Amino acid sequence: MKARKILALVLAVLMAATLGTAIFAATSEEDGTGSITVRNPAPGKTYTAYKLFDMTYDGEGHYAYTFDVMGGATTRFLSAMKQYAGRENSGFTVTKSNTDSVYTVDFTADFSAADFAAFLSDYLETWPDTILSVYPLENGTVDDLPLAYYFVTTDNGSLCNLTSTDPDAVIYDKNVPLVIEKTADDDDGTVLVGQEITYTVTGALPEDITGYTAFYYEISDTMSEGLTFSGSIRVLFGDDVVFDNGDGATVADPVGAYTAGSNGFTWRADLVGLEDHLGDAVTVIYTATVNGNAVERDGETNSATLRYSNDPADATSFCEDNPPAVVEVYTFNVDVIKVDSADDTATLAGAEFVLYREDGVEDLYYSYANGAVSWVSESEASVMTTGQNGKVSFDGLDAGTYYLVEKKAPLGFKKATDPFVIVLTLTDGATAGEKVLAASIDGVAMETDGDTMTATCTVANPAGTVLPETGGMGTTVLYVIGGILIAVAITVLVTKKRVGAK
Repeated sequence: MKARKILALVLAVLMAATLGTAIFAATSEEDGTGSITVRNPAPGKTYTAYKLFDMTYDGEGHYAYTFDVMGGATTRFLSAMKQYAGRENSGFTVTKSNTDSVYTVDFTADFSAADFAAFLSDYLETWPDTILSVYPLENGTVDDLPLAYYFVTTDNGSLCNLTSTDPDAVIYDKNVPLVIEKTADDDDGTVLVGQEITYTVTGALPEDITGYTAFYYEISDTMSEGLTFSGSIRVLFGDDVVFDNGDGATVADPVGAYTAGSNGFTWRADLVGLEDHLGDAVTVIYTATVNGNAVERDGETNSATLRYSNDPADATSFCEDNPPAVVEVYTFNVDVIKVDSADDTATLAGAEFVLYREDGVEDLYYSYANGAVSWVSESEASVMTTGQNGKVSFDGLDAGTYYLVEKKAPLGFKKATDPFVIVLTLTDGATAGEKVLAASIDGVAMETDGDTMTATCTVANPAGTVLPETGGMGTTVLYVIGGILIAVAITVLVTKKRVGAK
């Protein structure tokens, strides 16, 4: 026999952490029966209550848990109970009573309903039906249950929680998952080095946390080395801002705690006391900047994970089965190799290139400085000069159409007169979920490297010198010299005529 406080302890901890939960189906003192109802039943699942132990009540607050061994299959049940009782610190005892076939079950403060439920689940499929009384929960409810201690599970191992100590016990199926999704404010998934990206994680709070003394809801985010986290986040429950650690944040009573990671964060809130927000949408907003480490990589990953409490009796138990919400962004690189058109193995040094893109109103030129790409006027453009390997690189580009201009040819070679048109796109690869770079120059496919997201093209120069362009200083000099020669010729001709006339 145990005092009422022992019963309260048992009722507080009877739940499961793996395949089910052991619960007390409370009964009314008037008719000695009760009911179990599963709230939020998942479609297509079968809920079943297994009676483990009988319960007697003496009318003065004293309860006893017993089971009667009749031999055969039930003896196997006794063996299983003794096996669990024999575990170190099980908090569970099985004692033979004065009646030969009846055993008494007691619980102490060390008892873990989660461990017990996991133990029961391991044996459940091997128990003959005759061992336990079985009560299918039709439509999620079973009525007229005898006073007893029950194990409740589903056909696929769902967890059910004890949420009430009233005669009509209510269990909330925690198999209804909480999930999160994640998006970035970049439509095509390609970014410039130096670009700031806004990430948004969305989810929902549980609709009911009855039976929990603490219910933790935790979102963590980890970024790859090509992203630099801003260090601040903003959290909304519905339309209400409940946490903001950014500059100028004015949340009077912030919800949850924030911990900064090496390149990310963890935010956790205890939802007990916040029942007005249960069922609300959750939104977490934060920013990161694409840094120089993103160059020559196959993508930058930002991964958010959700953990939440799933055991009223164990504050350290979390549901962690949800897949992470992942967003990948990509940055591209273009390598241009200058060669002799007469021998494409001969690379040429000294060629100068700039890159520009059209902006509707004006042409904007590529500039790379301090680990970031910017688009500037032509006079501020980064002029890339080929070295002995004949190569120049334009790194940190996003998808789009670009124009490559040769500003100066190597000594002794002709300069390209027209811009080269380069097109970069992100496409689906052969493997599901794979993204690859597709690139072309003047409509001809470029060689691409999926590991570095780099496109490479070869530009050939013919030997020879191109005449100075119309309007250049060279033509001006020719015009001046030609004018002088013509003037001299005219002067000589006029002089000769005058001399002849005399």
